[in-house]
Amino acid sequence: MSLILPQNYPEDKIFHTTDFAQSKPTGNKVKIAIVNTMANTLETEAQLLNALSDVVDHDVEITFFTPSATLNSSAVKIKEAEPNADISKYEHRIKFHRSLEDFNPEEYDGAILTGAPVASEPLQQREEGKGVTYFEEYIATLDKIKQSNTPTLAICWASHVALNHFYEVPRHKREQGKLTGVFNVLNQKPEHKLMNNVGEGFDLPVSRNYLSDEALLQANVIPLASSEETGTALAADKDGPFIYMTGHLEYDPQTLREEAIRDIHCKGLMTTNENRGAPIPRNYDIHAPAFSWKEARKTVFVNLVSYFAEARDNKQTVQPHSANENNTAPIQPPQLQHLAAG
Repeated sequence: MSLILPQNYPEDKIFHTTDFAQSKPTGNKVKIAIVNTMANTLETEAQLLNALSDVVDHDVEITFFTPSATLNSSAVKIKEAEPNADISKYEHRIKFHRSLEDFNPEEYDGAILTGAPVASEPLQQREEGKGVTYFEEYIATLDKIKQSNTPTLAICWASHVALNHFYEVPRHKREQGKLTGVFNVLNQKPEHKLMNNVGEGFDLPVSRNYLSDEALLQANVIPLASSEETGTALAADKDGPFIYMTGHLEYDPQTLREEAIRDIHCKGLMTTNENRGAPIPRNYDIHAPAFSWKEARKTVFVNLVSYFAEARDNKQTVQPHSANENNTAPIQPPQLQHLAAG
């Protein structure tokens, strides 16, 4: 396969688990939009691109999107930055991301929505500029995805927002504090396209302060994987395009370690009491992280891209002439670069 990224995208800083030297493009391209709302922009994209690089039967073309308010604030921060300040993540968004207001789901075969660093904020936007500044634009994006029936993976915060918006499923803050670590979850729907060949159970990294209301969640969507500790970790619409992942199968092996170090800096010494200090990731050695979810990540993301491709092919079969019905000039995509992967 090959990953097709925006021209001059800094792949040397991204890929650290994949050898791109061997394989060639397949000619079977799947177009994926990634809406990245994480503050650690490059790290998040590294995780997702490493996961997608395991795909072998399709070429994967990636377009990155950022909420318009975030793009605008990035431009301001670049302009107002002090000399020698690190503005690389803001420059990255400006150079390689498109505005979310320009996102048309019908131009893509699938989408991936990342989490967001707003764990302490309410799911709905608050008044007077507090809370998530791009909330209305984000909700409009969810509605466009639903209307176009574009298959979409919503991760962590994105899954909570979508479940709340479509089904009024609330989330609750964990009384015990943040849940972090690696947890073995049961594959409840091995016949589902996403869960095919995953096995009876698999390890899943988790890092969150909130849990969705389990009773309402299970009443509205199809649980795909769960455990007693995590609750429903993967779920799918009963009749719709969304897949919800409250864990982080996209994580690289060192990600939980880096988060633990960050939490130590913020909260002090690590502790087994999750309400005091920085919680110790469970079932995970921060000194020698194992990649126990590697095969599950590979299988799920391979299945995800195949799911996107199948949905595209079915849509083309049903509506072969639906694109560009108004004969308007299409938006020209940015220049792309191809990276062979295997």
